[in-house]
Amino acid sequence: SYGCLFIVSRYADYDVHSFFVAFCRFKYVMFNKLFIVRFLAALPDAEMKILVTGGAGFIGSHVAEKYAKEGHDVVVFDNLSRSELLKKPIKHADYNKKYLEQFRNVRFIRGDVRNEREIASAAKDADVIFHAAAQTAVTTSVTDPRPDFEVNIHGTFNVLEAARKSGKNPSIVYCS
Repeated sequence: SYGCLFIVSRYADYDVHSFFVAFCRFKYVMFNKLFIVRFLAALPDAEMKILVTGGAGFIGSHVAEKYAKEGHDVVVFDNLSRSELLKKPIKHADYNKKYLEQFRNVRFIRGDVRNEREIASAAKDADVIFHAAAQTAVTTSVTDPRPDFEVNIHGTFNVLEAARKSGKNPSIVYCS
């Protein structure tokens, strides 16, 4: 299956024209079967505070790495719950988290998007929020759909509310 991208920009009036203006801020966005997303020159050159929910996952860790290398302050927000969700141990479950520790401008917060206080605290200073947190186990979603709803719907609502209440009016990029 393919990933999808939605952009809600602080500059958009949420009409079709504004969506395309916001979308054109990206020089190159690539999706493929592995859910690889590359954001090149998506944001202004000024140093910004970037929040990446699901930042220890595949997509999120690549986003965090890209903006850390550009010198932005990056907050990785993740609950590292994949092995818990699958109900089995995963070798190197924290590999991406450990990899990102090499960057001085990356800070890790172990938190859950379902907890509105945790995500609000993490989002309060963000200029941009990349929302990549999601329930990742498709097989689990069939046998127990509640975690899908709680993480994917309620968690996304909490991220949007945290952005709205932050006072910084951050841009939000939703990718999954």
